[in-house]
Amino acid sequence: MREVKDYESDWEEFWKEICINPDGSINLDQIKRELSDYRMVMKTASEVYCHITGNAISKVNTRVSAIISEADAHYESIHEKAFLENHVSLYRLSEEMFGFEISERSHDLIAETIPYTLIHEGVPLKKIVQIAKDFYDAHEWAQDDIPQCFTTGLHNEGLI
Repeated sequence: MREVKDYESDWEEFWKEICINPDGSINLDQIKRELSDYRMVMKTASEVYCHITGNAISKVNTRVSAIISEADAHYESIHEKAFLENHVSLYRLSEEMFGFEISERSHDLIAETIPYTLIHEGVPLKKIVQIAKDFYDAHEWAQDDIPQCFTTGLHNEGLI
């Protein structure tokens, strides 16, 4: 935590040379420029804090640890939402392409099989399900094990 008098050392070590002319007079023009820059930093920092925390924090004097914690929570929330959306999309797409209802247990196993890095690397979810469906259609022995169709099909394609 900073001492109350730290502003004096800040002045001596940093601002004095910037804000005082060589003759000892105040450089008012430079002070105005610095204050203008400071205002811009305050405004943009506030906008950044709002953005990275999902509008939870906007005050520029907020502790860094609080901003980081709130940003982490915000991004975790975004990831959870994306995970759930992909989970639901996977479920619907699988049922549509396979033509029958897939058990919840099988669906959970399928979701565990598909690494999200695969989706983040740009492999469309529809392609992933199509690979599994193609494997399902080509291998009668695997038709009782839909998650295995995903695992083996994606493995055969070199995706996992």
